[in-house]
Amino acid sequence: MTRASVLVRFFALIVDIVFLFIVQILISIAALLGHLLWVRPSSFGQLSAKLSEFSPVLSLAFLFVMLYYFTSLTAHGEQTIGKSVLGIRVVTTKGDNPGMIRAFLRCICYGFSALPFFLGFLMAFVFRGRTLHDLLCGTMVVKVKDEC
Repeated sequence: MTRASVLVRFFALIVDIVFLFIVQILISIAALLGHLLWVRPSSFGQLSAKLSEFSPVLSLAFLFVMLYYFTSLTAHGEQTIGKSVLGIRVVTTKGDNPGMIRAFLRCICYGFSALPFFLGFLMAFVFRGRTLHDLLCGTMVVKVKDEC
């Protein structure tokens, strides 16, 4: 197994973030249109007040989508869109698929890697391409073999 480089992992994460940002925009638009059809506010101030009340719901929806996206596409050997584009995937240190629980914990541990100042992600430069969330969950990111 050849480990993926830090740069390849970074670009895969950027692709995933862009994809999830687009999903968040679509969810927000759908929520806004549904809210406009349901409430029919009489003024912009009324609409703004209602949307600010709805913001936590949108945040929780996005958190659920993000957890589902990274967990389900990592658990059984599949790849996120970013990892698929760049030809990498997540495996355990023994080379097996991570499974649902380990993939979920790895996704939760992204938060630990991001704080403070993304130091957990920068650890990949010291620990042969493994970030804090990889070390905590016993995973690593490897290149996918070309099967022709």
